[in-house]
Amino acid sequence: MNRALEKAVPFSKSGRLVVPAEFRERFGLQGADKVILREVDGVLTIVSMADDLKVVRQMVAGLKTRSGRLMSEELIEERRREARRDAAADD
Repeated sequence: MNRALEKAVPFSKSGRLVVPAEFRERFGLQGADKVILREVDGVLTIVSMADDLKVVRQMVAGLKTRSGRLMSEELIEERRREARRDAAADD
């Protein structure tokens, strides 16, 4: 079972707060990493951008269009058509 971490941290006068080392270690956060601050129902959460991106990728991984093809396949095909059209216009 996961143990809960909770720690009170002060804000600096400039509005900064320090994420304690045990939180950074537990969530694999490093100095240059970015996080997302999200408010839901009055609760502030901090989510690493890497973790948020993983969730989004999982959500869209299996999305299919009306034709039954993966959206990613159709997007790639559309971008290739645009690139060919742009290349032809440059000639």
